[in-house]
Amino acid sequence: MHDTGGTGMELNDISRLLEDERKEYVRRKIHEYKEAGFSDVEAINKANQSWRTHIGARIQDVIFSLLEEELKKMLA
Repeated sequence: MHDTGGTGMELNDISRLLEDERKEYVRRKIHEYKEAGFSDVEAINKANQSWRTHIGARIQDVIFSLLEEELKKMLA
């Protein structure tokens, strides 16, 4: 397994965490889309598509935060 730089969390742990979060997110969104009148298939497709946008935005926020911290250290 690959260590992630001394954080104590390995890549498999991160994968499991993201997969658990994906399942919960998709389950919740499917329910929301069904309540909004979408068919089962449409609700599942929309939920899976919205996960990609959701997680992409969260990853972007993490990257920006890390870069901001590093830039502050460099400029200090």
